[in-house]
Amino acid sequence: MSLLLSDGLGASGSSSQPAPTLQNLTPASGTVIVPSTVIEFDVTDFETDGTTPVDFDLVFVKAVFPNIGEADVVYDEDGLGPMYQNPQTSVTDITGGYHFKLVRTGGWIDTQVDMVVSAINVTGAEL
Repeated sequence: MSLLLSDGLGASGSSSQPAPTLQNLTPASGTVIVPSTVIEFDVTDFETDGTTPVDFDLVFVKAVFPNIGEADVVYDEDGLGPMYQNPQTSVTDITGGYHFKLVRTGGWIDTQVDMVVSAINVTGAEL
């Protein structure tokens, strides 16, 4: 499997308020993965000073399997989606956002998985 990452909406912010960011993706985009691979990344947002966190109104993560035309809700306002409610998956609060550690119950089901992340902070800026 190859892992591709897209941010869903495209980053948008302003000079006074930067957009949320996605960082620390492991394995790196394009890496060949197996069904049991753990995918991890951070979604964070800080003021322009780079140190003051900004709260999120919404974080939404979807796993898209383009070769078979299927998708899973990984995380939304209700928490983890059904295929990600397992002991290996977690969403942890970190400074400025969340750390996602994802393992799909039953394994990744396609030769490609696109993790689509949408995040909107309290000022309306979005990833």
